Amino acid sequence: MGMAIALSISSLLGYSYTPMHSALPLLCLGIGIDDMFVIVQCLSNVKKDPQFSGSRMSDKIAHALKHAGVSVTVTSLTDVFAFAVGAVTNMPGLESFCVCTAIGLGSIYLLQVSWFVAWMSLDEARVAEGRDGLIPCIVHKTSQGSDNKENSIVIKVYAKLLSSIAFKVITVIITIVFLVFGIWGWTEMRQEFDPILLMPSDSYLREWIRVYDADYPDNGWDAEVYSGDLTYLDLPNIDKLVTELEQLKDDKMYLRDVDSWWTKMKEYSDAKTNFSSWQQFANEKDFPLILSDFLFSSYGSQYKPNFKFEEDLICNTPAPRIKASKFKLGYVKLQGPEEHIPARSTVTAIIKSADSPYTFSHSKVYAAWETDQIIGYELW
Repeated sequence: MGMAIALSISSLLGYSYTPMHSALPLLCLGIGIDDMFVIVQCLSNVKKDPQFSGSRMSDKIAHALKHAGVSVTVTSLTDVFAFAVGAVTNMPGLESFCVCTAIGLGSIYLLQVSWFVAWMSLDEARVAEGRDGLIPCIVHKTSQGSDNKENSIVIKVYAKLLSSIAFKVITVIITIVFLVFGIWGWTEMRQEFDPILLMPSDSYLREWIRVYDADYPDNGWDAEVYSGDLTYLDLPNIDKLVTELEQLKDDKMYLRDVDSWWTKMKEYSDAKTNFSSWQQFANEKDFPLILSDFLFSSYGSQYKPNFKFEEDLICNTPAPRIKASKFKLGYVKLQGPEEHIPARSTVTAIIKSADSPYTFSHSKVYAAWETDQIIGYELW
């Protein structure tokens, strides 16, 4: 019931269902259901108290709730607020999960102090009348009491241990040892979100990635830089962008490859045309024609799929207006967020500073890198 309420209210508020929600039943069961054990234990203590031996069952339940109410309310509120904090995260999936869990825990608390207590009172009336738990119409004449012995050997030994000074000293020493190991482990914590670890360990893709990393240890992820409309007026900024990216590659810090059509087109111009520099064909007449010739040549034919033209590209005719284009980048092998976050930030800063039609880069791994960045910011 608590899960149904949580999913209904969160969906009504606009939060979507994510794969993380599959852990919601176990989470609510482990965190939220413990309140009813506290209520039942308090009722058991009240029933054993001679002060309430002549009281009605409703008075006993009321007194049990008086004692259990503070503890179950405080623990439930802390659980709800702990998950409600996740509503301010920048990750929509985590936000949806935290909000749904907070609503579920709050709903379970309300159901336990109302719905569960109501059924518990009916069950206590059944026990008082001696009715069978499975078939209530059967009334038992006598009931068997519990034969638990509080003075068992285990309890006697445990009581002696608690009063022993040696046991207390050992307990303090063990606590300090665990504290030291806990502090050491906390300092060694490394935050990293690796989507590969979410794959089954025996999957074909996981095995392929393992073999690829072993055979090509220096190859990192590939990315692509995208542009919108592009004209001859943008060539100076494109040259600035590609030059700075190639300088970053030469530094061998973040990039291992920059596969840009612009670099090859300048080589084609130097080898196959009469232009001594790219500035000479950076005009409305020459640029479309040399671009068309370049894309149909051995220098640039591999870059033809990277362009989207307004019309079909025809050999020996000026290229139509460019609607979009892209070129590839290759990152070096980056180890963890302490390397890939500054690597992507550096590439993004270069793209932004160039002020060219190429406005952003994209890679499949960027989602994981951005998750690392968000988690690192919100965690520390």
